[in-house]
Amino acid sequence: MEAIQKDLQAEERLFNPCGIVPGTIPTQWICEDRRTGLSHLSIPEDGETGSPWNTLRKVIVVSVHGACKRNGTEAGKAAFGAWFGKDCGWVNDGDVLPASESQKSNAAVLYAVKRALEQTEDAIGIEPLSNSTVIIKTHSAYVAKCLSHHIQEWEENESHETVAEASTNGLLFEAVENLIQEAEAENRFRVKFWLVEKKYNEDAIFLANKGYDREQYELSPPISNPLERSINYWMQKAHLDPLAQQLCQRLGISLPQSSITSGGFTGITAPIRRLVAMGEDTAPNFKRLFGPEWKDAKAIREEWWTNRLDFLVPQRPRDPPRSPFRESLDADIRWQRPRKPTADDEKRIAQHLETIAQNKRKKVKSTTPIEDQTKNLSLGYRLPAQQFGRPSTPTNAMCSIFHAGKELTIPILNKAALLDVREGSNASTSTPAFTMVKYIPDRLFDPGPYIKKATKKVKLPSGLILPDSKREISNPALHKGDNALPVSDAILVIIDGACRDEGTRKAEATYGTWFAKDSRYNDSGSDPEAEEQTIRLGEICAAVRALQTVEDNILGIRCVILMTDSNGLTNAISNDIWRWEWIPKRNEFRDGNYRTVANSIAYKALQKKVLLFEEAGVKIQFWRVDSEHVRCAKDMAYSAFSSSSDDDDDSNASEKENKMLGKPCYKYWINQATKSPEARALAKETNMDLPDKHTTGLKLLAMYAIRRLVLTGKDTEQNFDLLFGPGHAEGLAKMWEMARRSVLRSEMQKDGGKDKWFDGEVSPFLVRPRPATPAELSAVELHIAHMQNR
Repeated sequence: MEAIQKDLQAEERLFNPCGIVPGTIPTQWICEDRRTGLSHLSIPEDGETGSPWNTLRKVIVVSVHGACKRNGTEAGKAAFGAWFGKDCGWVNDGDVLPASESQKSNAAVLYAVKRALEQTEDAIGIEPLSNSTVIIKTHSAYVAKCLSHHIQEWEENESHETVAEASTNGLLFEAVENLIQEAEAENRFRVKFWLVEKKYNEDAIFLANKGYDREQYELSPPISNPLERSINYWMQKAHLDPLAQQLCQRLGISLPQSSITSGGFTGITAPIRRLVAMGEDTAPNFKRLFGPEWKDAKAIREEWWTNRLDFLVPQRPRDPPRSPFRESLDADIRWQRPRKPTADDEKRIAQHLETIAQNKRKKVKSTTPIEDQTKNLSLGYRLPAQQFGRPSTPTNAMCSIFHAGKELTIPILNKAALLDVREGSNASTSTPAFTMVKYIPDRLFDPGPYIKKATKKVKLPSGLILPDSKREISNPALHKGDNALPVSDAILVIIDGACRDEGTRKAEATYGTWFAKDSRYNDSGSDPEAEEQTIRLGEICAAVRALQTVEDNILGIRCVILMTDSNGLTNAISNDIWRWEWIPKRNEFRDGNYRTVANSIAYKALQKKVLLFEEAGVKIQFWRVDSEHVRCAKDMAYSAFSSSSDDDDDSNASEKENKMLGKPCYKYWINQATKSPEARALAKETNMDLPDKHTTGLKLLAMYAIRRLVLTGKDTEQNFDLLFGPGHAEGLAKMWEMARRSVLRSEMQKDGGKDKWFDGEVSPFLVRPRPATPAELSAVELHIAHMQNR
C-alpha cells in the first residue's frame, strides 16, 4: 500500500502497479464505481480482482487508443477513443479525428489523451486541491515515452522555442503538456501514464473503432440570404461608389473595407441611425450603402423603423430614459433633422402608442379573493428558474392552481415573481395575486415526435424500444426515414404490479421493473405491508423502484419513460395528484370532495421521487400501453410471489439461527460467569461490570465487555471462555473481529475513533492491546486508505 501511494506521488510520469506486485495483471487493478460508472485503481488481494473496499476513489483510470484506416497514406482516416468506464456513456468519448489534425494513428492516440484530460476537467469536474490522480492507460509506447521522458528534452532544447517545433505532432504534444502542467499547477490532479499490452486495452480500442460508425454530418456552406449579401455590400463594395463616399462624408462616418469573416464588422445600427437623424434615410441612399437587396433584408428594415420611432415619438416625463448606447451614437452628429412622418408613418406611430397604452392599462383580475388563494396551497410547486439554460415556463404561459376542487387558470405575467410554495409551508407573499400559480409539468408521454419523420409505419410500442446491450438498458428510438436512432440520454423502463389473493387478509402485492433482456437492473419483489395490499400498490411501488434504480446506477439521463398498462396510475400522477390535498396530521391525501385517497403514502413517495428528478432537470413521463406489451414486467412481478416468501423463510431461519448461536453465550455470561472467581477477577482487572438476571441491553453490554478485553490485551481464548463459555466463538466471533479492528485503527491514527465513548473509564495505563498480526495490519491499513480516498 505504501509503495503504491509513493509511486502515485512521485514526479515520474510512468506508472506500473503490476511491477510493484508481481504476478498481477492490469485488469486486477481496476474496479468500476457502480454509482458513477468511472474506473478507479483498486488494490488486489491474494491474486483476486480489487474490491470496492480497496478502491482508491481519487485515482481515476482512463483507457485511450487511436486507430487509423489506411495509415500513412493520403486517404488515411483516423479515430480515437477515451474510455472511462462501462456505465460511463455520459463521459466516454469516441469519434473520428477532426480534419484539421494529422490523419495518422500516433496523432489519434495523442488526441485521445487530450480528450481524456478535457473530459476529466469538464464533465467530471475535479475540484482544486483534491489531490487526485488521473492514470492514462495505453498500449502506445510512443505516447507514453514521449510524454514522460522526451517532452522534458524538447523543453530544454535551446534550438527550439516551443515544444510544437521540436517534433512531429508538435501542436498536439504542446496542447496535452499544457493541460497536464495547468492541472498540476492548479492542484486539480496529477497525470500518470500506464503502458500495458494491447489485450488489456480492448475497451478503448472498441470505442475508437466505434467512432468510424458514427453518422458524420458534412456541413454544407450556408445559403446566402439578403441580409448577408447587404452586409457584404456595405463591407466590401460601398467604398468603391463615389456617391456612397460623398454620402458618408456628409453623415460623418467612415466606410469599411473588409469582409465579415476577416473582422472589423461593427454592425449596421450606426450608419442607419445617422441616415435617420440627418433626414437622409431614403431608398436611394440605402441602396448606395447596402446594395440593391436591402429591402429584402428584414433586419435592416426593422432597424430603420426602430430608429425612426426613436426620433419621431417625443420623449415624455414618465417614459424611461433612452438607451445610453443610442445616446453615444448621437453625440457627434452635426445636426439632427429627421424627415417628417408620412401618412403611413403616422398610422404606425399611432398603433405603436396605442399598444403601449394597452399594456400599461392591462390588469389581470383573479376569480377568487387573495386570502382564498393563499390557503391550502401546501402542494404548490414550480420548476427552478432555469434548467440547463432554458426558462422553466414559456412566455405568456397559462398555468393553473387548484383550490377546493376548482381549477383556476391564470396567465404568467411575471415569471420572476412566481410564488414558491413548498410542501407543508404556509403561502404568504406581498406580490400581486396573479403571480400565485402552480406550474404543472407534462408527465404523459407522446410518441408522435419520435416517429413523425419516419418514412414507413412504425409499430408501437415495440418499434420505439431499442435495447442497449452494453449498458443493459432500453432507449427510445428516434425514427428518421428508414433508420431508427437511439436517444442515448433517455431511458425506457417497463413497470407493472401484481397482487395475489387481493381483497383478503392474505393479500400480497408485488412489483416488477424491466430495463432490458438479462439486465442486471431488472428487479422484482414484494411491497411493504403498511397499506392495504392491492395491485395498484404494486404498480406504484414499481414506478418508485424503477426511478430509484435509475438514480442509483444510471447517469447522463435527461428523460425517463415509464411504460405501464395502468390507467389509474397514469391519470393519478399526471393529473389527479395536483387536485389532491395532503393532510400531514393524518398522513394521507384528500380529493376534491375531501375523501381519503387510497394508497396515499405510496402516491406521496412516488410524487416526491418524481419532483426530485424534475427539479434536477430530468423529465419523467408515463406511457399508457396495452397489457400485452408489459408482459415481461408482469412475469417478474408474478415470480416475486414465491421468491418473496422464500426470502422471508430464509430470513426467519437466519434470525432463529443467530438467536440459537448467541443465546448460550449470554446464558453463560449471566448464570455462570458471575459465580466464577476467575471471571470476577478478570472483570475487576479490566474495569467492567458483569450482568445479572435483570440486566437489559445484553448485546450492547457484550460489545462493551469485548472492547474492554481488546483494549487491555486480555482478548485471549481462555478469557473468552471464562466470560462467555466454550461456545463463544460461534456467537461472538464477528463482534470480536470488529472490536479488534476498531481498536487497532484508533491506535494507528492516534485518536479514539467513533467508539471512543466505550473507553471513558479505562485508565490509559491499562490500554495495551495485543500487537496486530500481519493480516490484521494489512486489513486496517487498507481500511484507513479507503476512508481517506472516499
